[in-house]
Amino acid sequence: MTLIDQLNMQLKEALKNKDTVVSGTIRMLLSAIHNVEIELHAKGKDMQEDDVLNVLRKELKKRQEATEAFAQANREDQAAQEAAEAAYIAQFLPQPMPLEDVRVIVENIIQEKGEVGMKDFGAIVKETLLRAKGRTQGDVVSKIVKELMEM
Repeated sequence: MTLIDQLNMQLKEALKNKDTVVSGTIRMLLSAIHNVEIELHAKGKDMQEDDVLNVLRKELKKRQEATEAFAQANREDQAAQEAAEAAYIAQFLPQPMPLEDVRVIVENIIQEKGEVGMKDFGAIVKETLLRAKGRTQGDVVSKIVKELMEM
């Protein structure tokens, strides 16, 4: 069963249970997925499961940033709602890769490339993200690459 099918099933359940937070979150996710699907279709591509996961990651990041912004503005009610939406979205994403596993991937890439300098920084981060297959974030990889390159 695809993620879209799971979302549609959970939307039906949320509507039956009159759960406005979950139903609103799912509707927002389905809308974002549909928009990406339209963009891909215009380019002649089909929607893949990875595309859906990318949309979910982007929406999760938006919710996390909004939670922080509302908390800094002392809008605890809005922060709590954004945090609830973020928690709901996070359940559909694969578990993040442990930092040690990311470090091993970065070390392997650096060994493969041989002698590396700061000019290779972007290439190493990009390759790490590809090998991690969406199970880590760019800022985490960037931090690890900086640490290893300074050694």
